[in-house]
Amino acid sequence: TVDPLGGSYFIEELTGTIARQARDYLEEVDRLGGAVAAIESGFQDKEIHEAAYRREKRLQSGQDVVVGVNRYRQETVVPVPFQKVPEELERNQVARLRRHRETRDDQAVRACLGKIEPAAGSKRNLLPEILEAVEAGGTVGEISDGLRNAYGIYRPSHVFG
Repeated sequence: TVDPLGGSYFIEELTGTIARQARDYLEEVDRLGGAVAAIESGFQDKEIHEAAYRREKRLQSGQDVVVGVNRYRQETVVPVPFQKVPEELERNQVARLRRHRETRDDQAVRACLGKIEPAAGSKRNLLPEILEAVEAGGTVGEISDGLRNAYGIYRPSHVFG
């Protein structure tokens, strides 16, 4: 059958409820001045924290079930071993990075990296500048520095507890 629920009233009602709630939520964000204003006002942080709190309450009460977390738990606790990166592996990776930086054209890399921050401050697509920096030999860390310089590091301005 094409539609196994056959236009079920219950499914139609649930769909309508979800659509109404989504519309109401988007209207609330619009009332706050849009997505950026809502982020800056702490609206999204508050919503995320409240949703996490509601979810945790449902888990603790057993209303929501997560196998192995709040139901059907394993009786014996199996310790999870920590991964220790061997010092030799770390030394090898550092040596590879040094070799990479020694063999690349630093002037070309700096020129490419220098385009990332201004591009990030514009409204255009950053991918061409990032790709050019990668192809010139720029590292993820160096490219990320340019983005951090342009955008800063996100730190929630509102803490909800």
